[in-house]
Amino acid sequence: MGEDASEFAVLGKADLTELFYVDNGMAVDSVRQLAVELEKMSVESFKHHLHDEDNDFSKWIRNVFDDDILAEKVRGCNDKDEMAHIIEKHTVTLEDEELERFGVHLPTADLETLERYIEKQLTKGRDEESIKESLVKKQWSKKIVSLVLIGKNNPYKEYESITGIMDIDAFGEKLKSLKYHIIEAIMQGKSGNEIKTFLKHSGWHEEIIDFVFYDVFKPHPNIKKLDKFIKNQIKEKNKTVDEVKESLVRLGWKEYIIDSIIYGINNPTNSLKKVLSHLQEFGGVEDEEQVKAFLLQMGWKESDVNEALRKERIEKVKNELVSTFNIDDGAAIKLDSKVINDSIVSLSKDAKDDFKKLLHDEGYDKISRSSLINSEGELHLR
Repeated sequence: MGEDASEFAVLGKADLTELFYVDNGMAVDSVRQLAVELEKMSVESFKHHLHDEDNDFSKWIRNVFDDDILAEKVRGCNDKDEMAHIIEKHTVTLEDEELERFGVHLPTADLETLERYIEKQLTKGRDEESIKESLVKKQWSKKIVSLVLIGKNNPYKEYESITGIMDIDAFGEKLKSLKYHIIEAIMQGKSGNEIKTFLKHSGWHEEIIDFVFYDVFKPHPNIKKLDKFIKNQIKEKNKTVDEVKESLVRLGWKEYIIDSIIYGINNPTNSLKKVLSHLQEFGGVEDEEQVKAFLLQMGWKESDVNEALRKERIEKVKNELVSTFNIDDGAAIKLDSKVINDSIVSLSKDAKDDFKKLLHDEGYDKISRSSLINSEGELHLR
């Protein structure tokens, strides 16, 4: 402990080699803990440490914490409860002086000032909970203090982006905690810019800070937040489309959702056919329910979505039939019924399933020759 010989050193903890061992076997590492243990200590154990002109408690305080004032106060004390009271009063007074010395005695100080105070206390060996307790007594929010501690205990300082982070789930949980503390700090009057500046100062990379402030570190239904984030990264931060996509896909966002924003097809002012085309081109989305959920989320009417998806199904079946029969789309030709049936059998499984669904939607119970040709034997593609 000897390196910090200031009058405030007594607020910290002793090194492991300088612990105070009570007669009952308890090891004490700070004068705060000593005050607590004195109240619980038996009279016999207490008296074991008293001597004619001095006591072990006084010697420990003087030799380890360099606090002659407190050491002198407890030197002639023969009552354990009185000694506990003397220590508590002394440390509270010093604590108030230290809070004022660092400028954090009021909860109006900026985050970097608060960080300097906390860092000093940690170097003295104080635990995080006792630091929080001291600050909360001065009306600081616990979550603001926690925000500073999270900022200092940043496990991602070496990462300029998330591409190298292996455990994305743990990363997401860390950012979730950071987000809630940021919200609390804003509610307590801290500005977003001040919080960002502090986090940058603590080693958080700007991209990771943006994930939290735009709330896109985990996929969620609010695509407007993702839209704002992507535009900020491309237009303001000069990121490439591929860089933005890589990070977001790594966080779990679906590629087709990202592309729908990047290529401007994420609102109902576009052609629904164009939107569906882009979804297939960029995201390879085949699941109708997934596509439908996404479009409804974008603000499209359910009736319009259902109709568009129905037409897509019809178009898909038509295209495969045209390819199978090697004819022009929309043609009506006479074919031998055996050729027709053989061709239907040769369709891919997915196409057959879609075709069956289509026929069912149109009122047919099963695939039959009459479903495909008219009374004159002509094949009609819808």
